Amino acid sequence: MDTLTTSQEILTQLRFATKIPYREAMGTRIESLLEAFQQDSSGVAASVKSLQSLLTFLEAHPSLKYPSLTLTPSGDFYASWKENRTHVFSVQFLDNSQVRFVVLRVEPAAQLSGLTTPATLMSVVAPLHVMEWAAQ
Repeated sequence: MDTLTTSQEILTQLRFATKIPYREAMGTRIESLLEAFQQDSSGVAASVKSLQSLLTFLEAHPSLKYPSLTLTPSGDFYASWKENRTHVFSVQFLDNSQVRFVVLRVEPAAQLSGLTTPATLMSVVAPLHVMEWAAQ
């Protein structure tokens, strides 16, 4: 995704120029999050860099299932993939073009968390077989 300047430009590109399979539902969800955040954020703006990073990541990994999506109080986008109560993969897309992530697995028990870039994230979490349950 090219560097865009506004959330609206990014949403337009999401809906018309990406290969994300659930792009329409994702666009609607992001619009509702941005609207609610603007009303409740006490002047903090949602991060355009975070949104762009999220969508670039999803476009690079189109086999990932549609994630649960929220905004953090600081305006960063937070995506989470869960399988029952046994597997969780959550990623906070930071304004500085990095991601903070956590993977939790009950069986076999494992956890991993850290800070990396969106481009290297999936290789970092690969040893916990995230794509086996977070992908479609």
